[in-house]
Amino acid sequence: MERESATLNIKGIGADEFWDHFYKRTAKKKILFKVSFELTYQCNLCCQHCYIPRKPDNLGNYCSRSIHGAEELSYSEVCSILDQLAEIGCFHLNLTGGEPLTRPDILKILEYAKNKGFYIILLSNGTLITTEVANYLKELKINQVDISTYGMRKKIYERVTQVPGSFDRCLQGIMLLHERNIPICIKMTVMNLNIKEFDEVKDFAKKLKATFRWGYFIHPRIDGSREPLFFRLSPKEGIELERKNRPNLFEEERNRKEKGEVSLKRDGLFYCDAGRNSLAITPYGKINLCLEYHFPGYDLRKGGVSEGWKELVNYVKSAKPGKNYQCKNCELQEFCQWCPAEGWLNKGDRGACVPYFRELARIRKEWMKKD
Repeated sequence: MERESATLNIKGIGADEFWDHFYKRTAKKKILFKVSFELTYQCNLCCQHCYIPRKPDNLGNYCSRSIHGAEELSYSEVCSILDQLAEIGCFHLNLTGGEPLTRPDILKILEYAKNKGFYIILLSNGTLITTEVANYLKELKINQVDISTYGMRKKIYERVTQVPGSFDRCLQGIMLLHERNIPICIKMTVMNLNIKEFDEVKDFAKKLKATFRWGYFIHPRIDGSREPLFFRLSPKEGIELERKNRPNLFEEERNRKEKGEVSLKRDGLFYCDAGRNSLAITPYGKINLCLEYHFPGYDLRKGGVSEGWKELVNYVKSAKPGKNYQCKNCELQEFCQWCPAEGWLNKGDRGACVPYFRELARIRKEWMKKD
């Protein structure tokens, strides 16, 4: 990795190009570069669209441990995993949940990770960011804090989170970070509950000079519950949002394919970065492809990160599409954002076509032809 990075003249290039260089090189060489580490499934909010099964516990948190039947990783176990990640060259670390700030030891974990040299993004709902926490993050020089924001009106925001007072606490947390010049990314999951808030959230991020990221994909819960799907946009609404806010997205994707950066044919089952240069770790120490797809489930309490990464790479390499796989010869493939996680979550079959994504692809194709 050091020799590879030395060949890049970083003077005058943008951040996107900088990261793109490392993603391409590490994916090609199967070097673990990015990890999404779920530190807990506990959360102080109860968002309608959340993919994690939840129920309240006696502390007022949701996604209680009793649902999952396992103890979360201890501080020493988390540190051991971070040691191993650093040793094999991992650099980009997303610390997420649940709400990671519900962990009493979160600040100690952040400090330990920073001292190991990781580029750290903390994903939070912002409601537990106090003056003390904000000062600590400033002193730590955290690289970025991603805050999930569902609207700029209290009524709408709290209809999503289902917790009174959460809107004011979220805004307070954001402003505490902003006042200290801590890099912020405002993230918005767009759904039928808050679609009318989109422009205001976008303008709010622009006013703060924060990064703004959004998406509208909502998943069934990992226990099979389809309740979150009641809140997702229709395919027509989703594509219309893309037309207005990502007019060049698919032109750029097509250019990537023409340059050979993305395969035109999905001959294999997995085609994203998972198992090539990234993975996810659950609060119970299981290695998975991503946050939504809970396989292969390598147990870090029984083995090491290096062995788990090798197993994941082999899992991706050896995975074969089943009889329900339709992507390889589908005329909509170029326009479709389906992935095996969606097949598994929606139909219990990692190779199954999901009608919602097929309809998205059909409308997207019509849009591109028209434009």
